[in-house]
Amino acid sequence: MDRRSIGALINSISRLLHLVSCQTSKTAAINEFKCIVGMLKPLKCIIDEAFGSPFPWDERLVTAIEELDMAVNEARDFLEKGPHSLSEAAKWRPAYAICPCAFVNSIAICCPLIPFLLFCLSLRVQSHDMVTGTLRGRKDAATALFNLSIQHENKARIVQAGAVRYLILLMDPSTGMVDKSVALLANLSTIHEGRVVIVQEGGIPLLVETLETGTQRGKENAASALLQLSINSTKFCSLVLQEGAVPPLIALSQFGTPRAREKAQQILSHFRSLRENTVRKAR
Repeated sequence: MDRRSIGALINSISRLLHLVSCQTSKTAAINEFKCIVGMLKPLKCIIDEAFGSPFPWDERLVTAIEELDMAVNEARDFLEKGPHSLSEAAKWRPAYAICPCAFVNSIAICCPLIPFLLFCLSLRVQSHDMVTGTLRGRKDAATALFNLSIQHENKARIVQAGAVRYLILLMDPSTGMVDKSVALLANLSTIHEGRVVIVQEGGIPLLVETLETGTQRGKENAASALLQLSINSTKFCSLVLQEGAVPPLIALSQFGTPRAREKAQQILSHFRSLRENTVRKAR
């Protein structure tokens, strides 16, 4: 891809970030633009690193980068000059800058960026099976994917692009990526495709391990993912039980954060209901 195009996008994002940071009013529109900043900050860092990366810049990704650059510029014009500054074409698009929330959605559905984010997430070398690449780059990629996954329609796209495999690999504590990976897996576990691939890639043992040894945040999200797996599939529920999830769930239901306790109690309640149903049927 033309380095000038990437440079133009990085410059556009930088200018918008600076402009939003200078806003002192607390209107709904400004608050919504701050949500945009939350999406663009990790993207800027990732795209910045792409200058020297071997990523294959295919036509779809080039188009996505160009459209994102246009959307960022329109959002900046809106902040600087107001709605009257938008071109007629911009006014007929899905309101990139007319409505900040729609602008966020326009980024979120920009699915050609997903393979690029996965590439940044999965940078590795073969020697000694050590994961390399930049830890900051991987965290930024995971953050951007998490933000994308908030939009329901993007969850399947992220799963289909192969994200779960990389997230499972990055649940090794030595990568420094456990919390980021589990948070995204928890989001992806809310759809059928996500649950299936999490199980296929061996995610259940690692989620149970996170219940035992993870951070408070990691335990919360691991419990959230295991809850989705358990309540949506009897088969997956059995696999969770087989991995010895009950003891760490009991501990979490008593000593975890409020959210973690709630999730753990829901899973344990589901286990009890299944056991009671089994006993009734056996009579």
